[in-house]
Amino acid sequence: MSHFYSFKIWPKNKLSRLSRLLPPTILLIALSLSGAMTVPTIVPLAHGQTTQSSTLFLFPGNVTTLAPLYTLLTFYVNVSNIPTSTPMSGWDIVVAVADPTVLKPVTINPIENFGGTLSVVSNCVNTSGTGCGSSDTFGVAHFAAATLVGPYVSGNDTLFSITFNSTATSGYTSISIQRDQGASASLISDSSGAEIPVDVNGAVYGSPAAAPVAVFSWSPETPYAGDPVTFNASLSYVLGGGIITAYRWPSLTTTKPFATLIFAQPGNYTVTLTVKDDKGHLSLPVSHVITVKQRSIIDLELSGLVLSQYYRIVPGTQVAITTTVTNNGTQTVDSFNLTLKLNDKILATIKNTTSLSLQQRALSTYTWDTTGLKPDTYAISATVITLPGDNNTRDKTIYVDIGIIQPREASLIPIGMLQLLVTIAVTGSAVGAVVYWLSQRHAARRRAEMEAL
Repeated sequence: MSHFYSFKIWPKNKLSRLSRLLPPTILLIALSLSGAMTVPTIVPLAHGQTTQSSTLFLFPGNVTTLAPLYTLLTFYVNVSNIPTSTPMSGWDIVVAVADPTVLKPVTINPIENFGGTLSVVSNCVNTSGTGCGSSDTFGVAHFAAATLVGPYVSGNDTLFSITFNSTATSGYTSISIQRDQGASASLISDSSGAEIPVDVNGAVYGSPAAAPVAVFSWSPETPYAGDPVTFNASLSYVLGGGIITAYRWPSLTTTKPFATLIFAQPGNYTVTLTVKDDKGHLSLPVSHVITVKQRSIIDLELSGLVLSQYYRIVPGTQVAITTTVTNNGTQTVDSFNLTLKLNDKILATIKNTTSLSLQQRALSTYTWDTTGLKPDTYAISATVITLPGDNNTRDKTIYVDIGIIQPREASLIPIGMLQLLVTIAVTGSAVGAVVYWLSQRHAARRRAEMEAL
């Protein structure tokens, strides 16, 4: 049976080498098993068909008969129904074996090369190779590659194959397709770097008839981002009797069937559970997609209050008051009101009809006439009026201080002082004239005395 896992990838795409060599309605992929060749038939969708969702899957899906010890097996990583509107340019895929003692990855073999423009970012097997990260553990094959120039791929494609070594003659293991947990990557991406949504099918190697069965539910069914989500795996069971001793959730292992996870951002999250029984047997992974919604939040913040002049303002000066309002909520706000005050007196109420989406800002400027104000220090405040549903009241008002000064009067001289100054000026001029006349007269007498000698 097939199992679905939702994880992620990276860059771009095109029709696989195999699909180009074979008729468009039938794709033959070979599984090499101990020298024998099993050639199954796959009937893919027509190239570019988009009536179904894209699917990332392993071929062959399930192999119930174990190969002889140390036999090499090949699984192919395929993708179907890539939209022509968003062709693939690359991928970032982790293929993980739950029990490497049963099946161990050996090599990754690229198939899709985008016409020779493929650039490999990660080729890591069992913690060894290029681009290995902290999540690349033993039993993991991690292959990330992309093209920056194309040609890109739509329709159906075989991306790469993985060669495994059969390391047991009994038992079973699941093989899952996962996102790279050490990066915010997409399983497959288009040429813009955006994720192409895909369903994910893993595979099973061996017969899990005696395995425990993982079953879980969660509440609330459609949580909001940031809210705790309770997972309940108490209906998990062991075929034939037994006790479940461990519950493996994403980044969490518990001995009890309950776990609480918090999803910080809205989106679709795949939660996978694997349980272990008292005999050491692991269940096949069971996955469900949790849709996390964004809670509608209204939060307008008065984020700025700026004046063209703050101090030494002369009455009559026109002062520009500029306010900035930021939408910190998740809901678009179509209009809001601002109130400007001088101390407790309302200067103006401004209605702003600018539509603000998340993190957008609106600036408003009001010209304030300071005529008639007495010299003093005043407080100017701006407040964005709280909208219904906005529970954040701490970011709505800003205060600033301003100073009004007395204008300097013209230096008018009293009439008595003016008369005194005029008298002094006239007297000074008369004295100067007398001194000049006396000096001229004295000089003339001296000349006459000299001539008499």
